[in-house]
Amino acid sequence: MDALPPFAELPVDEETLLARLAYLPAAADVPTAAAAAGVPPRLAHELMRSLTGKGLLTAAPGGAVRGTLYTLHPDIASQARALVPAIGPETLGRYLDALVDTAEQASRLLTPNHRMSPRPPADTGPTRPCDSSTA
Repeated sequence: MDALPPFAELPVDEETLLARLAYLPAAADVPTAAAAAGVPPRLAHELMRSLTGKGLLTAAPGGAVRGTLYTLHPDIASQARALVPAIGPETLGRYLDALVDTAEQASRLLTPNHRMSPRPPADTGPTRPCDSSTA
């Protein structure tokens, strides 16, 4: 792999977005990246195009629904995660919230008369299945 541009020369907003993208478990489209980074989609798109032009992201067609998908080379991802290690949990939380919101919106469109179950409170933690021998 060719020498990478130093991250120190990146503008702060590009550096932050790159670090957040490095924590995502899959390729990101613009809406997903915007949600994970907490920035407007237009800004996320501009930053992702700039990072692609600098060779830090790779863009690939994602189809009619998702549009362009952006990925990081594993070496770039590990370097980017090292930039701001504390943002990993927050980034993953935003990413998962965006996925759940997207699924809920799709469900409302596909089954408009179906009632959604309320989300459990955030502080309940994981539950264990009932053991029939103790019930």
